[in-house]
Amino acid sequence: MLNMNKSELEVYLTSHRVPVEEWGTRESKTLGHLLAELGSGESNLIESDTGELIRAEIGVGINVYYIRGDTLLKLEEARQIFSDGRVRTRKLSTSIGEKVKPGEHPDEAALRTFQEELGISSVTLLNPTLEDRPPVISESFPGLVTKRRVHRYDVQMSDEDFREDGYIETQTDKTTFFVWEEVNGGELPLVKAQGQFLKQVTHELGQYQIPVRRINSRIKSGLSEYDRNSIVEPHDRVGVRVILDSEADCYRAKDILVGAHQTRRVRDYITHPWSDGYRSLHVDLQFKGVPVEAQIRTLEMDGIANELIGTKGNHYWKLPNFKKFG
Repeated sequence: MLNMNKSELEVYLTSHRVPVEEWGTRESKTLGHLLAELGSGESNLIESDTGELIRAEIGVGINVYYIRGDTLLKLEEARQIFSDGRVRTRKLSTSIGEKVKPGEHPDEAALRTFQEELGISSVTLLNPTLEDRPPVISESFPGLVTKRRVHRYDVQMSDEDFREDGYIETQTDKTTFFVWEEVNGGELPLVKAQGQFLKQVTHELGQYQIPVRRINSRIKSGLSEYDRNSIVEPHDRVGVRVILDSEADCYRAKDILVGAHQTRRVRDYITHPWSDGYRSLHVDLQFKGVPVEAQIRTLEMDGIANELIGTKGNHYWKLPNFKKFG
C-alpha cells in the first residue's frame, strides 16, 4: 500500500515528468482517483532501472453476449458522463472490466464487476484466458505509462437478465451507459451448445445434490493452454471445468456425466496423477454433435493446476528490471 499523501504523490509524479496539471480535464481522471486506487492496492507504481514510472495493475475484462434467434449481440460501453458534465467515449476491448483487489480471486473479481456495473448477481463465466498487455500511455492518467495483466471471460446473458435498452451504472462521480450491438455470429452454433451444456450439467449435478463450487467453460481454438504431454487434441471444441468439494463428489459427477451423455473417453488423473502433480478427471463426450471435454476436480486440485499453467501468482506480477515503489 502506498504511504503518501496527495501533495507528496503530486511531487513524486512531477519529478518523473508526469503532467499531472492535465489531469481532471477532458476525459482524464484526477490525482485523487490515482491516490485512491494506490491506497486500496488496486494498482501500484513501479520504477524501471532507467527511472521510467509505470502504473501496474491486474484486472478482469468480460465480454457480455446475448443470443437473439440467429443474431449474436455484444454489450458495449456507449459513453460515460462525469458529475462535472464532461463526457467520455472510448472503444474498449471488453464489455465491462474492473481491477482485481488484493487477495481477490479473478473469478470473484469478475462476478463482483458484473454485480457492480450491470446489477446482476448470478452468471456463469466462460472462456477464461489470461492476457499480458504491452505498456501504453494511460487515457485516464495522461503521461503515465500503464501495464495491465487482464483475466478475460465471456458471459452469455440469460433471457431473464436481458434488457433491450441496455444498462446504466451510476457512481458518485460518473454515470456509464451500456448498449447492445450486433456482431459476427460465425461461431453461434458452438456458442449455443456451450451455454446449453453448462445449464444441463448444472441441472444434472443439482438433481443428485452435488454442490458445485465453481463451473466455467471455454471454446477451444485447437491448442491447449497447458500441454503436459506435447499432444494436441483439436477435436475438443468446448472445455468445461467443474470444481467440487471432494474427490468422492468428483467421481460421482463423472459417473453422472458418463451415464447421461455419449462418452468417448475417461481419463483418471486423480488416481494416476501426472509427475508434475496435476490431478483431475477428464471426460470426453458428445453434446448435440459438439465434442466436449469436461475436467472435474476439487478446489485444491484446481489451485495446483493453476500454478502449473502459470495463471496464479502474486497480485503484482514480476517485471524484469523493475522495482515496486511504495
